[in-house]
Amino acid sequence: MISLKILKYIWKLLLFSHLDFFLTIENANDLRQDIFKKANYIKSKLSEKNISYIDSESHIIPVLIGSANRSKEISKKLMEDYNIYVQPIFYPTVPKDSSRLRITVTPKHTYQDIDYLIFAINETINTRKTQRDSFSVKVKSPSYA
Repeated sequence: MISLKILKYIWKLLLFSHLDFFLTIENANDLRQDIFKKANYIKSKLSEKNISYIDSESHIIPVLIGSANRSKEISKKLMEDYNIYVQPIFYPTVPKDSSRLRITVTPKHTYQDIDYLIFAINETINTRKTQRDSFSVKVKSPSYA
C-alpha cells in the first residue's frame, strides 16, 4: 500500500508540473506576440526604404531580390560587411528569377538589431554595382501608417 507521504509527493509533482505548463504557455503567447510585433516593425522599415518583400502573417519575411546570383551575393556581403546572416532562397525552392532573402525574427532580436539589419540590407542592395533586378522593382511593397 502507498504511504500518505508518497501520495502527497506525487500530488505536488503533478500540481507543479501543470502550473509550470500553464506558465510556459502564457509566456509562449507573450513571446509569439513579441515576434509578430517585431515582424510588423521590420515590414514597416522595409516599406520606408522601398525594399520589396512578400507580406504575410508569418514572422518569416522574404525580401525579393530576383536572380539567384544576386541573392547569394547580397547574403555574402551582409555576412562579410555587417556580420549578419540572411538565408538566400532560390530555385528550386522558389521559381526561377524570384530569389529572395529570408528574414526570420526571433524573440532575442532587439529593435536595435532590426534597425541595423534594415540599414545593412538597404546599403547592400543600393550600393551593389548591379541595380535591383526588374523582378523586385515590379513587386509593390505595402505601406504601413
